[in-house]
Amino acid sequence: ASGIAALTWLGAEYATSRLNSSLLVYAWNFGVRLLFLLLVALLLARLRDMLIRERGLSRTDLATGLPNARAFRETFEGEIARAQRYAQPLSLAFVDIDDFKRVNDSRGHVEGDRLLRRFGQAIRAQLRGSDTVARYGGDEFVILLTAADQNAARAAVDKLRRALSEEMTKESWAADFSIGVVTVQPGGPGASVDALLERADELMYEAKFSGKRGARFAIHGR
Repeated sequence: ASGIAALTWLGAEYATSRLNSSLLVYAWNFGVRLLFLLLVALLLARLRDMLIRERGLSRTDLATGLPNARAFRETFEGEIARAQRYAQPLSLAFVDIDDFKRVNDSRGHVEGDRLLRRFGQAIRAQLRGSDTVARYGGDEFVILLTAADQNAARAAVDKLRRALSEEMTKESWAADFSIGVVTVQPGGPGASVDALLERADELMYEAKFSGKRGARFAIHGR
């Protein structure tokens, strides 16, 4: 594009010029203008890359590399609309690491960050490609299970609990986890992101108070 613009500029100058300038002058002008246009194009490309990188960072949790709460909510809103349009179930799991502060206090924040990172990786490894996991904040993770009714959600969470338990035992982390899962059924009451997150959070606390590594399930609207 810079080359075409420089040639067009040169052609316009040649066509409108009343001076019999030498070929060297035209070549010099063409080279200067081409260099200027290429520099502008390079700066715009660098600016575009910086904006894309900044946009990615604003949606990525730096400690785990997973999507953050902002990115998750955007994805969740789209999936709720899609599930309603195609009459498909949808499940949301809210996962909290119990006694995370104890790990930070006893083994340091570096080890705490490693726990978060490994915890997120363990969750991601158990999910389908269509599912989404994000770090929602602090020691909390959220999981979106697309086209998953309560039975499918139970199966996925049971598999996840085994994998997370193995990870905790292998690393000797003095921490546990609790999970709350809410499922939206086709034809059920309308659901919003905030309502489902709130309900899954409530179920997670029920699981936490009833014992470690527990899980609680519910159908939205019941």
